[in-house]
Amino acid sequence: ERLNRNLNSIKRLRPLSPHLTSVKSRLTSTFPISRRIIYSFLLLTTVVVFCYYLCLMIGFDFHLPFLKIEFLFLSTSAKR
Repeated sequence: ERLNRNLNSIKRLRPLSPHLTSVKSRLTSTFPISRRIIYSFLLLTTVVVFCYYLCLMIGFDFHLPFLKIEFLFLSTSAKR
């Protein structure tokens, strides 16, 4: 009976899943996650810069309709 009481007290003190409490965040697990975030940001930045330079190489005629729309938008807001 005494042994049974000791076993019950040990069972109450043990966590339900001991492997979860022993796992800690390590640098080896955080590096791949941070590397994916950084590389995705770099890829997005590269695509945006490439599209910007492509628009610049196309020339002013490509930007002209957008400038007219922006001018109309600014002129209507200035009249108010």
